[in-house]
Amino acid sequence: MINALFIIPSSIHLYTIPVLSRDFINDKKKFMRNASKLLLWFFLLGMLMMGIFGLSGKSLVTLLLGDAYERTGKLIVFLSPLLFLKSMEFGFVCNIIAMNRQKYRLIPQLSAASVNILINLWTIPRYGEFGAATAYIISETVLFMGYGFVYFFWFKKMKVEIK
Repeated sequence: MINALFIIPSSIHLYTIPVLSRDFINDKKKFMRNASKLLLWFFLLGMLMMGIFGLSGKSLVTLLLGDAYERTGKLIVFLSPLLFLKSMEFGFVCNIIAMNRQKYRLIPQLSAASVNILINLWTIPRYGEFGAATAYIISETVLFMGYGFVYFFWFKKMKVEIK
């Protein structure tokens, strides 16, 4: 269910890349304004989705599937921060691609994948599905921070060049 909701920020991401890319090529100041606005919208969307599923995920699952799925509901609540993280990641990636800095996504991706594997190896045998969920959240946090660093580094550099 959580992964299915990623389609919302993904759709926005796919729609806005061409617009931002055009702005980046033709008008850097317009790009900077639109890139900042876009990140704000991804932030708000992520907070909204996280809030809805963080507060009502357990009740929603129990209502739709019954008491036998209570643990699943708890897992959805536990995973709800992913909705915020992924939303912001899509925002960062939109801008990174528009700035033609795709290759700089590799280090955050490699770091997140490595962290995910290591934590999964340790947590799944001990904590089962909640261990896997923990690894997922931690690795997405690493990816979020990596993409954020890449975005802000290049955005700041471009800001200096424009002045």
